[in-house]
Amino acid sequence: MIKKFLLGFVVICSFILTFCGITQARNIVVAPHWQKSPIEVYIPNDDKKSASMKRAFIKWQNLSSGKLVFKFVNEGPADIDVVFTDTEGGSSTPISSYSVTTQGEKITKSEIQIATKSPNIKKYSNDYIYTVMLHEVGHALGLKSSTRKKTSIMYTPVSVEQDILKIDIRELYSLNSWSYMDRNLLK
Repeated sequence: MIKKFLLGFVVICSFILTFCGITQARNIVVAPHWQKSPIEVYIPNDDKKSASMKRAFIKWQNLSSGKLVFKFVNEGPADIDVVFTDTEGGSSTPISSYSVTTQGEKITKSEIQIATKSPNIKKYSNDYIYTVMLHEVGHALGLKSSTRKKTSIMYTPVSVEQDILKIDIRELYSLNSWSYMDRNLLK
């Protein structure tokens, strides 16, 4: 009984120290994440939503305090490929889906599909589509959907009230075993 209590106490203390950036969790991380930089991204130029998609990647890059670096390439395949499609009916949003290919703890490939060509897309605002893009980039980086805070970008279902919050950046840092003490201050 005492051994279980002490083991639990050590685990909790380690988590708290890691979460605060006092130590790094290099041995704790088991979720797949990118282990290369820069990460090449292909976004097709043939759609009016291309600029918004690029802006979503740049926002994640800026909020990572330079730990994420994206290199936009003119043709695919790239590490992350964006596909603008007619098809609707994603799992966490009605207009998007993603796939991530992993090898152990390493993400090796990702694809984001955004429905921007469907006639039904007109019922979604540009703000909603951009929020979906931010959400899907989070998935491409290895983040999972969350139900912890409704305004978090990784919360599902997605709504226009969401944005990248400190909780999302902390999760990104934890996933990649980065010290949270190295980040720029967030809003």
